[in-house]
Amino acid sequence: MMKFLSLLIAACCSLSCFSQNVGIGTSNPDASALLELKSTEKGFLPPRMDSAQRVAILNPAKGLIVYDTDMNALLLFNGIRWVSIDQTNIIGDPGSRPNTSYTFSAPQFLIGYNNPNGISNGHNGITNQFASISENLIVFSTGVDYNSTSFAITCYFSVDKNGIPSSILYTIPSSTPSGGKLYCFDADSLEQNIYAVINTSLFRLNITNVADTTRIADGVGAASQIKVLGNGDIIIATDLNNGSLLRILPNGTRQTIAANLRFPNYFDVFGGNYYVTDLSAITGSVKKVTPAGVATTVVADVLTPRSIVFDKNGNFVLQANITINGIVYVRYTLYDATGQLVGPVNDASDFSILSTGGLATPMYIDNFNNLVFMHSGTASGTSVPNPVGSLGLWLLKLVKL
Repeated sequence: MMKFLSLLIAACCSLSCFSQNVGIGTSNPDASALLELKSTEKGFLPPRMDSAQRVAILNPAKGLIVYDTDMNALLLFNGIRWVSIDQTNIIGDPGSRPNTSYTFSAPQFLIGYNNPNGISNGHNGITNQFASISENLIVFSTGVDYNSTSFAITCYFSVDKNGIPSSILYTIPSSTPSGGKLYCFDADSLEQNIYAVINTSLFRLNITNVADTTRIADGVGAASQIKVLGNGDIIIATDLNNGSLLRILPNGTRQTIAANLRFPNYFDVFGGNYYVTDLSAITGSVKKVTPAGVATTVVADVLTPRSIVFDKNGNFVLQANITINGIVYVRYTLYDATGQLVGPVNDASDFSILSTGGLATPMYIDNFNNLVFMHSGTASGTSVPNPVGSLGLWLLKLVKL
């Protein structure tokens, strides 16, 4: 790098009296450029630094460019704030990030995060995977107890169907005296059963008859997400074999769709393929996995990818972390099925939807293309109407232009 800078300075000094512009690698620089670099083997490498170092730059000049290693983005100071070169991120002030393909409604508050529906069972607050969301059914877990005497696991659920809240308590026999742990759950397409992974076993829990519980399969590992397909198959993202997608048939037969996907994984199903997020250290990716288990990367170098869900236009919303002035938030971004950026998820005023906490939270898109998502806190500068005490599920309509 020092050699390159020395050559650059020498070239500028030697040519400044002969020419109004300088070319490196070319004897005919473009007339509109003060400096043109030309190479088919090497690129231009700007200064690289993390977000804290970038923010610490005193009085940055308008047009100053650096590469932020926390954001994995090339940033430019526009005289007011740092912006990414592709204009998909605005750093320090998340306002005004227009999405030219979508418009959005004002967010609508649905249900609270703490003590949902006023249930008081000693396990208030939504836990673990927080919620299972389907067309008419929202299921919250409010805790899990383990009884070492009876070897039973007690799960507390708050169920809100068609706006009518209720409290459901399931007691599940267990042969694994390792402490009750609910990993994740989902409801079937008829919304009659909850499927939950508890202590690495998959259970079916009847919503209308709490005594009707069935252990479907054992040894499914620590699961991050379950999806129940219309044909009755249950897809589970698990930590087995360095991150796997499992298919559990209605008779309990377990099949491995793909392994070595890196865990934790969150996924959605589109066009018969599985779109899976993976994570290694800080960055990760979104992979498309075919039913035969062939995985290809569609979005690379994502900062801590989280949940993923497809909308009715064939685009997916991806949760991923973003660092703003040293604080980690969760950002929502739209991509098409090939991994091409569509734009940010905003509110009606084009302010970015940002949540604090950096946690993966459930998302669902209903038949009207409303995004239902768990909002775990409001990032400074956003216009999401989420006052203190209103953490919970929100609804945002996505309208494709």
